[in-house]
Amino acid sequence: MFGIIAETEPMVITKHFLSEKLGLDFEIAQFFADRKVPANNLYWKGRFLYLSFGTGFLFIPIIMDALYKSGVDKKLVIDPERISRMEQSFDIVMQYERKRIPFDDYIKGMSEVFLPHVVNQELFDDLLSYFKSEPTHTYSLGTSVAALDRADAFLFTCTDLPIDHELMNTILRRWYYLAVAHLMLDDFVDLDEDREKGEENALIDLGDNKIALEKCQAMIEQNIEGLKETNEKVAVFFQKIYDKAINDEPVQALKSR
Repeated sequence: MFGIIAETEPMVITKHFLSEKLGLDFEIAQFFADRKVPANNLYWKGRFLYLSFGTGFLFIPIIMDALYKSGVDKKLVIDPERISRMEQSFDIVMQYERKRIPFDDYIKGMSEVFLPHVVNQELFDDLLSYFKSEPTHTYSLGTSVAALDRADAFLFTCTDLPIDHELMNTILRRWYYLAVAHLMLDDFVDLDEDREKGEENALIDLGDNKIALEKCQAMIEQNIEGLKETNEKVAVFFQKIYDKAINDEPVQALKSR
């Protein structure tokens, strides 16, 4: 699902890299850089480090920093019990992605992890409706491209946040800036592989041609710009990856399709 590697950066993610190069709060950076790999968790299976440059890992401290900078109390953002629930949910995500469980069991498993801790019942109920393709009642969820919604189960981790509607809407907006940016970059990098395997990919879903490329470029550029709302350095980091990905041969070949 996530395959972007910042080839020019050191392969070990340190608290100093997160705080100095990505502009993350130092305490949040330290929490995740020093965190141990969770045991018996399919998401981290075979990994010795909690973080790597695959955006499926790097996005964790980035989105947690965005929560804090949006107004959520830092102690709550990096509360160990909250993070453990998030990690448990990621294991369920991987079970689904590797086709070990069907979609209904995936959503059921996610909801069961968070249900005992739900504070924002409206968001929780909206997520259940959203994943059943039913209308939501309080929050607007999803994008105009289904392939860019494939990480939205992460939003279950926000259902235990005691915050008002205004702040939650801000968080949702900033979530989609990050989610669309990193999923779109992933789709650029993995275009050929996704064609072969029949995986979700926004470029393919939109037509796998020049028009699709133009639409995706407009979307990613808009969302990278949106990242500046929270963190200018994160936006620069994603722009750097985008500048490389847009010149990959499979992506350039779309211009003639």
